[in-house]
Amino acid sequence: MKTVEESVITAMDGTTTELLQFLPYILQDFWEIGSDPKTIIHLISKHFNQKTTSNKTNTLKVLDLGCGKGAVSVKVAKALGCYCHGIDAVQQFIDYAKIKAEEFEVADLCSFETGDIRKIVSQEDFSNNKFDVIVLGAIGPVLGDYFETLSKLNPLLQEDGLIIIDDGYIRENRDYTHSQAFHKSKITEDIQRAGMLLAEEILFPNEKQSSGNSPSQLNYQKEFGNLVKRCKELIAEHPGKAHLFQEYIDRQKAEYESFKEDIACCTFAIKKSCLKRQL
Repeated sequence: MKTVEESVITAMDGTTTELLQFLPYILQDFWEIGSDPKTIIHLISKHFNQKTTSNKTNTLKVLDLGCGKGAVSVKVAKALGCYCHGIDAVQQFIDYAKIKAEEFEVADLCSFETGDIRKIVSQEDFSNNKFDVIVLGAIGPVLGDYFETLSKLNPLLQEDGLIIIDDGYIRENRDYTHSQAFHKSKITEDIQRAGMLLAEEILFPNEKQSSGNSPSQLNYQKEFGNLVKRCKELIAEHPGKAHLFQEYIDRQKAEYESFKEDIACCTFAIKKSCLKRQL
């Protein structure tokens, strides 16, 4: 098993844990590191329309795994009044998440902890918790492939619960390989093997079809510009590690290029199979 440091750096598209200490600085201009909170809010609202109320007895419980700086948890709590518990391995991210929860006046609805999600979800005392929604926001196969991930999360999910996974899959008929990406056929097979059902898929636009002045393109240009700026600042401060930061810039650019043709970006909403419950 990878160390938690190796797991984090892989999820953040890095190649060496040496970069880990610099990630908070590189990503200081970002709050939303993984999933789009609007998409998560939409899915929760749609699939729990009757339960999403201000009545505390009906408050949905959301588990945000690999929560980053807490953007999903904080915005879900603010928009829907859900109780959200976020876990991330980077202490600086958790510290920032707590600050944002206070800023958005949802500190009473949000709790955050630093830790290795692979170990926490398997702890007996933690598995006694039941969540209505479990979110894995663009963290890759940290818990394994989809079958392994869903099997490990199943004990934590309410019978009518929802697992939301922000991910990407290799487009069909593309001659492309990636250590963290699967074909959709493999994903759907794993979901069925785990006794679950793909309830909904939200597919994001192919970047190749977007104009250079589209909102997504402009947003990427701004975000990538900020990332390059911070990496260059680190290169100036640590010239002996210049290769480390330049490699990260190059990998981020290559990752984005793969989204144009090879990788389909999507959000999956997964439920327990009704057939399995009947059995």
